[in-house]
Amino acid sequence: MVGILLPLVFVGALNSYGPSAPPCDATLPSQLDIIDCRLAAAVERSLERSATLREVVRRVGALQGRVYIRTVVSVMPGGPRSLLGGLSHDVVTCGPYRLLHVTVRHGYDDKAVATIGHELQHAVEVLEHPEAGTQFEVDGLFLRIGEQVAARVMETRRALAVEAMVFRELRRAKRQPGRT
Repeated sequence: MVGILLPLVFVGALNSYGPSAPPCDATLPSQLDIIDCRLAAAVERSLERSATLREVVRRVGALQGRVYIRTVVSVMPGGPRSLLGGLSHDVVTCGPYRLLHVTVRHGYDDKAVATIGHELQHAVEVLEHPEAGTQFEVDGLFLRIGEQVAARVMETRRALAVEAMVFRELRRAKRQPGRT
Protein backbone atom coordinates (compact mmCIF):
# COMPACT_ATOMS: atom_id res chain seq x y z
CA MET A 1 0.00 0.00 0.00
CA VAL A 2 1.22 3.47 -0.80
CA GLY A 3 1.12 5.90 2.08
CA ILE A 4 2.31 9.16 3.45
CA LEU A 5 5.18 8.75 5.82
CA LEU A 6 7.25 10.63 8.31
CA PRO A 7 9.90 10.16 9.15
CA LEU A 8 10.86 8.12 6.13
CA VAL A 9 13.68 5.65 6.39
CA PHE A 10 15.34 5.40 3.00
CA VAL A 11 17.01 2.06 2.49
CA GLY A 12 19.42 1.64 -0.41
CA ALA A 13 19.23 5.01 -2.15
CA LEU A 14 20.03 4.53 -5.83
CA ASN A 15 20.86 8.13 -6.72
CA SER A 16 22.23 11.12 -4.92
CA TYR A 17 21.39 14.79 -5.01
CA GLY A 18 25.08 15.59 -5.52
CA PRO A 19 26.89 16.78 -8.64
CA SER A 20 27.96 13.22 -9.52
CA ALA A 21 24.46 12.43 -10.82
CA PRO A 22 24.52 12.00 -14.62
CA PRO A 23 22.80 14.63 -16.76
CA CYS A 24 19.24 13.79 -17.69
CA ASP A 25 17.72 14.35 -21.13
CA ALA A 26 14.11 14.12 -19.98
CA THR A 27 12.11 17.34 -20.14
CA LEU A 28 9.72 17.71 -17.24
CA PRO A 29 7.60 20.61 -15.99
CA SER A 30 9.59 22.89 -13.69
CA GLN A 31 7.53 21.84 -10.66
CA LEU A 32 9.01 18.31 -10.83
CA ASP A 33 12.59 17.28 -10.19
CA ILE A 34 13.19 13.56 -10.55
CA ILE A 35 16.68 12.46 -9.61
CA ASP A 36 16.56 9.10 -11.45
CA CYS A 37 16.92 9.80 -15.20
CA ARG A 38 15.19 6.59 -16.28
CA LEU A 39 12.22 7.41 -14.06
CA ALA A 40 12.20 11.01 -15.32
CA ALA A 41 12.02 9.68 -18.90
CA ALA A 42 9.19 7.30 -17.93
CA VAL A 43 7.24 10.17 -16.36
CA GLU A 44 7.90 12.38 -19.40
CA ARG A 45 6.43 9.70 -21.70
CA SER A 46 3.55 9.06 -19.30
CA LEU A 47 2.54 12.72 -19.22
CA GLU A 48 1.59 12.30 -22.88
CA ARG A 49 -0.52 9.24 -22.10
CA SER A 50 -2.36 10.24 -18.91
CA ALA A 51 -4.62 13.27 -18.59
CA THR A 52 -4.93 12.63 -14.86
CA LEU A 53 -1.17 12.69 -14.37
CA ARG A 54 -0.92 15.90 -16.42
CA GLU A 55 -3.64 17.48 -14.28
CA VAL A 56 -2.07 16.59 -10.93
CA VAL A 57 1.29 17.92 -12.15
CA ARG A 58 -0.43 21.09 -13.37
CA ARG A 59 -2.07 21.52 -9.95
CA VAL A 60 1.30 21.24 -8.19
CA GLY A 61 2.58 24.09 -10.34
CA ALA A 62 -0.57 26.20 -10.00
CA LEU A 63 -0.30 25.88 -6.22
CA GLN A 64 3.35 27.02 -6.38
CA GLY A 65 4.73 23.69 -5.33
CA ARG A 66 7.98 22.03 -6.28
CA VAL A 67 8.28 18.29 -5.75
CA TYR A 68 11.60 16.47 -5.61
CA ILE A 69 11.29 12.76 -6.35
CA ARG A 70 13.93 10.16 -5.68
CA THR A 71 14.00 6.39 -5.92
CA VAL A 72 15.16 3.89 -3.33
CA VAL A 73 15.20 0.13 -3.00
CA SER A 74 12.74 0.20 -0.10
CA VAL A 75 10.48 2.86 1.44
CA MET A 76 9.90 2.11 5.10
CA PRO A 77 8.01 4.18 7.67
CA GLY A 78 10.47 3.30 10.42
CA GLY A 79 9.30 -0.27 10.75
CA PRO A 80 9.33 -3.58 8.89
CA ARG A 81 6.58 -2.67 6.43
CA SER A 82 7.76 -1.59 2.97
CA LEU A 83 5.65 0.73 0.82
CA LEU A 84 5.64 1.75 -2.85
CA GLY A 85 6.16 5.41 -2.01
CA GLY A 86 5.78 8.17 0.48
CA LEU A 87 5.51 11.93 0.85
CA SER A 88 7.69 13.45 3.52
CA HIS A 89 5.70 15.68 5.85
CA ASP A 90 8.59 18.14 6.04
CA VAL A 91 7.65 21.22 4.04
CA VAL A 92 10.18 23.88 3.10
CA THR A 93 9.05 27.34 2.06
CA CYS A 94 11.35 29.14 -0.34
CA GLY A 95 9.96 32.51 -1.44
CA PRO A 96 6.53 31.86 -2.94
CA TYR A 97 7.18 28.12 -3.34
CA ARG A 98 6.62 25.18 -1.03
CA LEU A 99 9.09 22.37 -1.57
CA LEU A 100 8.05 18.77 -0.96
CA HIS A 101 9.92 15.49 -1.16
CA VAL A 102 8.58 12.20 -2.46
CA THR A 103 10.39 8.89 -2.32
CA VAL A 104 9.28 5.96 -4.45
CA ARG A 105 10.48 2.43 -4.77
CA HIS A 106 12.78 1.77 -7.70
CA GLY A 107 10.81 1.03 -10.90
CA TYR A 108 10.02 2.44 -14.35
CA ASP A 109 6.78 0.75 -15.38
CA ASP A 110 3.21 2.03 -15.40
CA LYS A 111 2.73 1.01 -11.76
CA ALA A 112 5.74 3.09 -10.71
CA VAL A 113 4.38 6.11 -12.59
CA ALA A 114 0.91 5.58 -11.10
CA THR A 115 2.56 5.58 -7.66
CA ILE A 116 4.12 8.93 -8.50
CA GLY A 117 0.68 10.22 -9.48
CA HIS A 118 -0.61 9.01 -6.10
CA GLU A 119 2.17 10.78 -4.19
CA LEU A 120 1.78 13.95 -6.28
CA GLN A 121 -1.89 13.97 -5.28
CA HIS A 122 -0.77 13.92 -1.66
CA ALA A 123 1.50 16.88 -2.49
CA VAL A 124 -1.52 18.71 -3.95
CA GLU A 125 -3.46 17.97 -0.75
CA VAL A 126 -0.70 19.66 1.26
CA LEU A 127 -0.33 22.56 -1.19
CA GLU A 128 -4.09 23.23 -1.10
CA HIS A 129 -3.71 24.01 2.61
CA PRO A 130 -1.30 26.93 3.10
CA GLU A 131 -1.62 26.48 6.86
CA ALA A 132 0.15 23.10 6.52
CA GLY A 133 3.68 24.45 6.72
CA THR A 134 5.27 22.25 9.37
CA GLN A 135 5.53 18.53 9.91
CA PHE A 136 3.08 18.78 12.80
CA GLU A 137 0.55 20.71 10.68
CA VAL A 138 0.87 18.27 7.76
CA ASP A 139 0.35 15.37 10.17
CA GLY A 140 -2.81 17.09 11.43
CA LEU A 141 -4.02 17.76 7.89
CA PHE A 142 -3.81 14.10 6.94
CA LEU A 143 -5.53 13.06 10.14
CA ARG A 144 -8.43 15.34 9.06
CA ILE A 145 -8.62 14.48 5.35
CA GLY A 146 -7.43 10.87 5.38
CA GLU A 147 -7.12 7.90 7.59
CA GLN A 148 -4.30 6.15 9.34
CA VAL A 149 -3.81 2.74 7.74
CA ALA A 150 -0.71 1.68 9.69
CA ALA A 151 1.74 3.13 12.16
CA ARG A 152 3.01 6.39 10.64
CA VAL A 153 1.17 5.73 7.37
CA MET A 154 -1.75 7.90 6.25
CA GLU A 155 -3.93 7.49 3.17
CA THR A 156 -6.55 9.52 1.31
CA ARG A 157 -9.26 8.41 -1.08
CA ARG A 158 -8.29 11.12 -3.56
CA ALA A 159 -4.73 9.77 -3.86
CA LEU A 160 -5.97 6.21 -4.29
CA ALA A 161 -8.38 7.38 -7.02
CA VAL A 162 -5.62 9.29 -8.85
CA GLU A 163 -3.33 6.28 -8.72
CA ALA A 164 -6.00 3.98 -10.15
CA MET A 165 -6.96 6.45 -12.89
CA VAL A 166 -3.35 7.10 -13.96
CA PHE A 167 -2.72 3.36 -14.13
CA ARG A 168 -5.87 2.77 -16.23
CA GLU A 169 -5.01 5.63 -18.60
CA LEU A 170 -1.45 4.39 -19.09
CA ARG A 171 -2.63 0.83 -19.76
CA ARG A 172 -5.35 2.03 -22.14
CA ALA A 173 -2.88 4.20 -24.07
CA LYS A 174 -0.52 1.22 -24.52
CA ARG A 175 -3.30 -0.78 -26.16
CA GLN A 176 -4.16 1.96 -28.66
CA PRO A 177 -2.30 1.78 -32.00
CA GLY A 178 0.03 4.68 -32.68
CA ARG A 179 0.61 5.37 -28.95
CA THR A 180 3.90 5.04 -27.14
